[in-house]
Amino acid sequence: MNIGLIRYFGFGVTDALDIILVAALIYQFLKLFRGTRAPYIFAGVLVVIAVGVIAQILDFPGLSWIIDAVRTVALVALVIIFQPEIRRALGLVGQRPFFRGFIKESVPIDKIVEASCELRERGLGAVIVIERRMGLREFTEEAVALNTGFSVPLLISLLLPDSPLHDGAVIIRENRILAAKAILPVSRNLPPELYGTRHRAAVGITEVSDAVAIVVSEENRNIRGAVGGKLTAPLSKEGLTSFLNKEMGVNA
Repeated sequence: MNIGLIRYFGFGVTDALDIILVAALIYQFLKLFRGTRAPYIFAGVLVVIAVGVIAQILDFPGLSWIIDAVRTVALVALVIIFQPEIRRALGLVGQRPFFRGFIKESVPIDKIVEASCELRERGLGAVIVIERRMGLREFTEEAVALNTGFSVPLLISLLLPDSPLHDGAVIIRENRILAAKAILPVSRNLPPELYGTRHRAAVGITEVSDAVAIVVSEENRNIRGAVGGKLTAPLSKEGLTSFLNKEMGVNA
């Protein structure tokens, strides 16, 4: 009987595969926007769509005209509102995971941990960004280009209060310090009354790219990591090492 019903409604293997693929795409789409303001705005859009459908069913010409009039404007507005999330989503979709290992192995994790801990002990603030698969050229072009080999003393000297390069972030590509004094996008998903500019910038760069960021707080003297738009709890030296090993794909 069940087979008969399936045949009656014309439901076949292709339809089942279609449903599975659509469900998977929707799931991955929602994962990309998880933790942002996007779900709330989507809920508002769904309400507007529902009102439009009801207006058409009940034949309310005035309300239907308003919904139709704002439809095109709303589409453009959504693109503008979700611009950071769309950029990050498209960047993540375009990544090639099988290249990831070649980049990770060359990042000097131990030296980055050592430098971060020394900055914390000295009470110096810093944002250190580690480039992964997605290039950060748009942020390095406006920064001070260095492209020099990584060393702990050099990184510390760049971030000293009397250094002309201490403001902004340091960007690392593989085992080189690519740029300093980089201006990063500031996240709007962290309350400014709880987190300073450094923390929001560290999270902001991970919202628009797949980079890993480390933020050292000069006020609280702690170290946090940021990835995928999320900020970790304060990390110890061992915790920071574990965090970087995990995110850079290094087997500890």
